[in-house]
Amino acid sequence: MLLCEKDIEVHLLELKPNIVFFDHAYWVPKPRLTQCLKIKSLVYHVISFSSLTCESSYSHPLGISKGYCCNIAEHHPLLHEQKFLAGSGKVDHGKGIVHTESCTNSILTQSYATGLKGCTVIEGAYADCHRRHVTVPKEATCLIDENCAKWLGNYEAGSVVYCSFGSECTLEPCQFQEVVLGLELSGMPFVAALRPPKGFECVESALPKGFKERVQGRGVVSSACFPHRFILEHPSVGCFVTLCGHSGSLSGALVNKCQLVLLPKNHGEMVFSAGVIGTTLKVGVEAEKFTTKRIRSSCLENLVKENMTHTSGNVRVQWLLATLLIVMLGGAKAIALCDTESSKLSACYAAVTGQHPPKPSEKCCDVVKHSNLPCLCRYKSVLPAFGFNPTNALALPSKCGLKTPPECRGNSLMPE
Repeated sequence: MLLCEKDIEVHLLELKPNIVFFDHAYWVPKPRLTQCLKIKSLVYHVISFSSLTCESSYSHPLGISKGYCCNIAEHHPLLHEQKFLAGSGKVDHGKGIVHTESCTNSILTQSYATGLKGCTVIEGAYADCHRRHVTVPKEATCLIDENCAKWLGNYEAGSVVYCSFGSECTLEPCQFQEVVLGLELSGMPFVAALRPPKGFECVESALPKGFKERVQGRGVVSSACFPHRFILEHPSVGCFVTLCGHSGSLSGALVNKCQLVLLPKNHGEMVFSAGVIGTTLKVGVEAEKFTTKRIRSSCLENLVKENMTHTSGNVRVQWLLATLLIVMLGGAKAIALCDTESSKLSACYAAVTGQHPPKPSEKCCDVVKHSNLPCLCRYKSVLPAFGFNPTNALALPSKCGLKTPPECRGNSLMPE
């Protein structure tokens, strides 16, 4: 990264752009570079509000009080996770620049603006710590490969397990084998998009002995790039096993019917995202916490079996969607969802009401800014602030054919 500074400077002098987007290159917004050329520099973080806020509390690079972050988070990392998080802020990037210093230079002092991938409806309390606009990407247009679509089409709706750890995660050989064995032992058809483990050139050579023969016809393990969004939208996919990398397909999985199995790696973003999704929102099931960093095949097997043989996962995700729809049904005071999936929720709104989603009001945004999703779900007193009658809200889930998950009964907007 440091070696590219001179080359980037030459390109900026030639191209003279109006805006430059960057992520970890802390030197981009330096006065002698972009500011001298009157170029606006925007740092974009492909991680969640929650992970950036909570991870920052261990070294305070953003000036956020540790007590404030701890009051927000219901998920507290174990000791070995806390040690990892504290150490990640001391990684030397060269020339004496450590992680916290580069983060401070880019975000607080020199960047024109900061973008984060997230949704204020889900992470409103964490978003308050940053108060910046979220960059919304354009709608994706790619489709599933014909062979992949044909393979998925051979199975019943909601019967396939999709496992993907992203393009940057390289597992240890023992962990790689535990994951694929867990998928095999589940007895379900599965697609695993995994990079070759450390020390191997391809995934085939790293598979356990006899694995390919045992799962032939019902299991695929490949290092090929899969279009996550469209895989998750396929009706045959019923379960998504993820490391909880927020920059990948986690947000897409939240607004689909597939159930979530969370296996967070020891990384700040993933640890906190799993806590928010599994503990706070209760729309995913996190793997059992071990004193070591290892994933066990038996644990993954049990999680997949439990989620695929019960409808609780589907109900939880549908309940989340219904809650968002209820909030959107607030007439002229509805929420504008700042998320890549907002178009899908808008389509749901139109299907239920026969109208286009109304524009938000300042009063509505003020209420949402101080209310995260669980608050909206649990307190009927919030709904009048959106100009909506709480009694009428109870009819919506039934109208959509939704049921209330057991853990939400008696303390939510949904009927028993």
